[in-house]
Amino acid sequence: MVPEITALATCVGSIAGLVKSLRIGPSDSNWKDHVTALADNIIDLQTKMLAVQADYQNISEVNQSLKRQIETREQWSSQAARYQLHETEPGIFVYLLKKECQADEPLHTICPNCFQKQQKSILIRSSKDTSGYKCNNCSFHVYHAFTLPEMAERANRK
Repeated sequence: MVPEITALATCVGSIAGLVKSLRIGPSDSNWKDHVTALADNIIDLQTKMLAVQADYQNISEVNQSLKRQIETREQWSSQAARYQLHETEPGIFVYLLKKECQADEPLHTICPNCFQKQQKSILIRSSKDTSGYKCNNCSFHVYHAFTLPEMAERANRK
């Protein structure tokens, strides 16, 4: 973008020089040549300005996209900070809502697969008479040997 702005400044300088020479008036034998050169330079300036405007628009769109990405990451970071990785049984992991965050939400676990994809998917009970939980988003299944309150108590003792 800097070379384009430099080219614009050069073009404006040429136009200014031509306008100065035109101030001499119609008696100058090169007056028509100066007017033609001035018109050519104005068209060139307009073309360069449109190119700079297009570049600016592209840069602005990229900037907005990056701002949205940063905002999304910040939102996920604050959401993710509310959970801790918990081993329900050897080799079986879920994300458990931290004790200090339980005031505004009921105790629950989050799917570890979805969590790694920066998605919050609450594990729900497979059926009323089982200790199995599943993720409706990615079909992850886990069977807990403990109830959620027992799991939370064990996590808080660590």
